[in-house]
Amino acid sequence: MIVQRMTVNVKQNRTQELLEFLKEDRKKGGYNYRLYQSNLGTFDQISIELEFENLAAHEKFWTDWNALPDTPAFFEKWNELTRSGGTNEIWWLVE
Repeated sequence: MIVQRMTVNVKQNRTQELLEFLKEDRKKGGYNYRLYQSNLGTFDQISIELEFENLAAHEKFWTDWNALPDTPAFFEKWNELTRSGGTNEIWWLVE
């Protein structure tokens, strides 16, 4: 099992808007992911966490997701709410 964790920098005062946008996106189905909002530490950041059985499943998910007709509109809103930087990590889940 692997976990993809993305830490995203959010434009100032737009964190709640981004979280609501992602909660709505998550309702569309296809894949469930966890959202984290910083309580202490860096402001204007969120983390998104997805789990996959293996790297092949990860690759397939993102290939399929990028091919969806809604993806360009998603990125348009995403780019409106986020700023550059952050991280995109893959972790092995140790049980």
